[in-house]
Amino acid sequence: DSSTLFKVLKSVESLKDADMGVAGEDDDRTLTNLMVDQIEFANVILLNKTDLLGGVDSPEMKKVVGIVKKLNPKAKVFQTTKSEIDLEKILDTKLFDLQEAQMSAGWIQELMKPAHTPETIEYGVSSFVFRSRTPFHNRRLYQVIKGFGQLERIFAEQQGKKKKLGKKI
Repeated sequence: DSSTLFKVLKSVESLKDADMGVAGEDDDRTLTNLMVDQIEFANVILLNKTDLLGGVDSPEMKKVVGIVKKLNPKAKVFQTTKSEIDLEKILDTKLFDLQEAQMSAGWIQELMKPAHTPETIEYGVSSFVFRSRTPFHNRRLYQVIKGFGQLERIFAEQQGKKKKLGKKI
């Protein structure tokens, strides 16, 4: 969220205090630490909510882009509103380089720890496998993916259609 970047970077709030479900018992990092780690290690960065800072050409947005580029000059940075972006720009970019990642300061610090905390625990990341005898319908799946970040608009449109039909919601 580009509109809150500087607020988070100035924060002294710990991950535990933020109660985001991403901090383990021994994790003493702040929100600032987490954000800087994420920016420094990313290959692709989306700066969302540019509209809240006056648009991509506003002085505030230029400051946000400037700090992100200083923290990670190699990352591709995209400015978005409502997270709208062509998926081709962010998926399967082939930008990750394991050798380069292994030389990053964060990676080296992690290797120096007596025990590694998996990201699934540290950041609350989870995944699942969907299995079905029938494959996904490619057009319907595309429509679902295209709709990410637009759920509120879709619900509002559906409610508007129901009202026009004279149905109660």
